[in-house]
Amino acid sequence: MNKRLNEAIDRLKALPDDRQTEIADLLIDVLDHEADDIILTPAQIAEIEQALSDDEPYASDAEVRAVFDRLTAGCALPSPAPRQPRAPSQPPEWRCSARHPGARPP
Repeated sequence: MNKRLNEAIDRLKALPDDRQTEIADLLIDVLDHEADDIILTPAQIAEIEQALSDDEPYASDAEVRAVFDRLTAGCALPSPAPRQPRAPSQPPEWRCSARHPGARPP
């Protein structure tokens, strides 16, 4: 038996009986399932193959735009051409009067 396992067993012996039983059950469960492979049913395999072969986009451009518009309603986003040059590390200025998660304070 190696040193690390002896240390674990010594620590385990110091625990109350109910904790010893719980940890022993976990260890035995790990050892019993060590060599098990994951086996999928034919239906699960078909579902995975269908999902991988699906070429449809998750959302259309219009759907993405609608969500973006809804989440940014009331926000004044920067114009594409800023009025004053800014440092590359400086974020664009914007103001948001809407109260939504992730909104920065004005």
